[in-house]
Amino acid sequence: MDMAPDDMILILRQHQAKTVCDAGCGCGIYCAKLLRNGFSVFGFDVSEDAVQIAKRNAPEAELKTADIRMTGYDSDSFEAVISRDVLDHMTKENAQLALRELYRIVKPGGIAIFTLDFPDEEYGKEPHEKNADGDFVYTSGKWAGMVFHPYTYEEIKQILPKKAKYTIVQNNDHFFRYTEETRKMIKNIYAVKTEKELTELQKIVHKMWPELEQFLSFLKEKYRTVDLPRCIIWTDYETATCSISDLPLPAYTNDYRTVIVPDVDVWKKLYLRQLESYQENDKTAKVRAYYETLTNRNVLQIIGHEMAHHSDLFLDEAYEEAMWFEEGMVEYISRKYFLTEAEF
Repeated sequence: MDMAPDDMILILRQHQAKTVCDAGCGCGIYCAKLLRNGFSVFGFDVSEDAVQIAKRNAPEAELKTADIRMTGYDSDSFEAVISRDVLDHMTKENAQLALRELYRIVKPGGIAIFTLDFPDEEYGKEPHEKNADGDFVYTSGKWAGMVFHPYTYEEIKQILPKKAKYTIVQNNDHFFRYTEETRKMIKNIYAVKTEKELTELQKIVHKMWPELEQFLSFLKEKYRTVDLPRCIIWTDYETATCSISDLPLPAYTNDYRTVIVPDVDVWKKLYLRQLESYQENDKTAKVRAYYETLTNRNVLQIIGHEMAHHSDLFLDEAYEEAMWFEEGMVEYISRKYFLTEAEF
């Protein structure tokens, strides 16, 4: 292989990427080229045999065997991820899962680049069946058991994570890249009326934030949570329910922002008010006693509930149909994480 910089390397340099992961590295030839051009190189392939060869071809790279849909890397590990002619040799559904995983392991502000083959005559001539997603599943011949998906421009957009900012360039391949400029750190915004309220809210958030960050990392690792809201608006009950929205709830979220009232006394009053329509008995007395002892950990659990809605495991288009399943799952995830066994 020619070791001179190519288009992909020029783009990596343009984005000042230093750590690059080669997803589906095969026998490591391109890893060797990346090393020759000064990058710190990581990579993986599903074939253990290929990885062993790759380690000989690129001995300075850190290589392993892994599935592109579940790589095992920590979130935000690399400044760049590349994948050359891999995603079109799996089903469209699996390619979408793979892209979510690549998006997870790229650092905020990083870049992911992948290429897709143009389908030539041979792809169509080899015996195959075409399924509902448009995948070519080869039934016999030299490609028996293999899969190929001939992507159109519109189909490429369909498999991307929702908020990816991207550029598609055509040359001999479909050549695609997307940057993660939309995936910044969550901003904290305070909607307050006085300086005193601002100081009090900032103190509460300062105490909660380390645990909330750990929970967000947990969601990324375990529940495919990639696109978090751009900001959390911290405020009081009146502002949350009358000014920002007319929802009678002090916590709600959408794709772009989450609104939360972190005052535990507000939540105590809200929960206790629900008991007013019930006749007092031993059961309601136990519930009342529990609500009266709510702490900031319970508020963290409520915030966790809102954040868990952003998992890619829950499909936006299915929300109306499966709303209570999703609500039950995000409540389970957040309660299991933040509360004690007895509280859970």
